[in-house]
Amino acid sequence: ARVTAGLKRKLINKLAPVVKEFQPQWEVGDLLAVWWRPNFETLMYPYVPPHITKPTECRRMFVVPLPEKCYFCVPR
Repeated sequence: ARVTAGLKRKLINKLAPVVKEFQPQWEVGDLLAVWWRPNFETLMYPYVPPHITKPTECRRMFVVPLPEKCYFCVPR
């Protein structure tokens, strides 16, 4: 619940319009993948290697469908 609340907050900050009336209600769907960074390496793995006790970073990928009355537009 804490992770999805943070993701919704970031979606509103990065992709939603400034006017609150036009901000969509984001629905965070299923968790697709979890990627781990064992040390300060550039590579990420879909598993925690057995010799690592405390990974440095964890990235989660979720399905977030675009609301029906919205279109995806990235400013330049």
